Amino acid sequence: MNEIIEDIFEEMEESFRKPYQDLTEVEFKNLSPNSIVLFDHFLKNKDLYKLMLSSKTNYNFREKMTARLDQLFRGDFELSVSEIGPNIDINLFSTYRIHGIIGLILEWIDNDLKIPLLHGRSTYPYFKLLHTENLY
Repeated sequence: MNEIIEDIFEEMEESFRKPYQDLTEVEFKNLSPNSIVLFDHFLKNKDLYKLMLSSKTNYNFREKMTARLDQLFRGDFELSVSEIGPNIDINLFSTYRIHGIIGLILEWIDNDLKIPLLHGRSTYPYFKLLHTENLY
């Protein structure tokens, strides 16, 4: 089971990184809507995610997935304090941002991936709304 979970998380990471894998600086406003393929990964593997995120599963998958996505965001992006204001705690702001996006993903999966706002090109407005000008 651990091997299957690790494989699915590695595939999730590849999908997460695809839009910026060759960039050193990410400007979300310049990303193509078609480049954000993370949600395609969840659609492709929806049966596994639905099963593993079910309350009937005692594997702690939700916590592991959340931790993995948190690690991806924190490991791949560095927010600039000048982007959000000097009086804001950057760690708390990052936690807010990261868990907001994770919450959208979990809500979408919990609703059988039926919420149209998180499908295909329509995911793009969420990323634009949640963006900071540049991430490094």
